[in-house]
Amino acid sequence: MANTTSRARRKKPPSRHGGIILIFGIILVALCASLFMRVETITVSGNSQYSDELIITTSGLTAGGNLVFSKTGGAVRNLTTALPYVKSVKIRRVFPNGLVIAVTERAPLLSFAIDGTYWVAADDLVLLERYTEPQNGLIAVLGETPINPEIGQAFTFDDDRHKSKRDALNAVLNAITRAGLRDRVDSVDIGNLGQIKFVLDGHLTVKLGASTEADRKLALVVDTLKKNNDGANCDEFSVLDDLSGVLVKPKT
Repeated sequence: MANTTSRARRKKPPSRHGGIILIFGIILVALCASLFMRVETITVSGNSQYSDELIITTSGLTAGGNLVFSKTGGAVRNLTTALPYVKSVKIRRVFPNGLVIAVTERAPLLSFAIDGTYWVAADDLVLLERYTEPQNGLIAVLGETPINPEIGQAFTFDDDRHKSKRDALNAVLNAITRAGLRDRVDSVDIGNLGQIKFVLDGHLTVKLGASTEADRKLALVVDTLKKNNDGANCDEFSVLDDLSGVLVKPKT
């Protein structure tokens, strides 16, 4: 009898009230965020080339806007497009009412002379500024001249080997940096991709050959510097093609 009664029972359909309450709660939270979570403070970090005020203005973010629905993606695009020194941006919401704009800036590294104007480029080859006089502390790139230079854009060369020259320059610069010599390099000449060379400490010409095996070649150069009074009495280093050593030419 009990079994028959149990089978006869009908399960109650699931209540819809729970789903309605959940939807209502989500709407309520969104309304609260819209009404009460207003941006009161915007702070900037990581910037040295631009003022906080310029970065905030350029981003398009404003105090009084909604914290949750602030258009941070558009702000990132605005900054990386309009300000050439800005390499990347991360924007973080700090509840209940703050925004933090964290900027990563490019560092000036290279210099190109073009018709009496000196263009400064970063390590990712983006052009940053131009001057009427040479700037100290930069590596002059010789042997090639960018065409149609534009601030905020990576430079280009005017021939079919453009990519090869940029890749070679990148490879040599990266190897120089890893070898710890970047602050001592005055210029890099990429006019002949089969014989790339750079000047160290204002007097020592280093002939690398091609950009292949650049790290191994720079390791040989560093070792040769150690064995030759840091190159003080040398005019030229030539890395041998078989990477067996470096030919040293003393000062005359």
